[in-house]
Amino acid sequence: MAALTDIAWCRMWAALPAPESERAFRTMLVTESRARCIIIELLSEVKWHLHLQQGQLKDGKPTNRRRRRKEEEEEEEEEEEGLGD
Repeated sequence: MAALTDIAWCRMWAALPAPESERAFRTMLVTESRARCIIIELLSEVKWHLHLQQGQLKDGKPTNRRRRRKEEEEEEEEEEEGLGD
């Protein structure tokens, strides 16, 4: 969210009257802020897909590894109890 605020601020700043070199510098900063936002979005998307591939998502949210292991152990115990009856 802060990155979006930075972009809005940079856009306003870039629009202010200034010599050509200063405007070019400001435009570069706006472009850099946009690039940072895009990179952050892409990284979060990649992270989500990695969690999905590794089975660390439950209901679309990353799960705690310990909790997941505990749930798996409980499921195995239930299966063993079911076989023992």
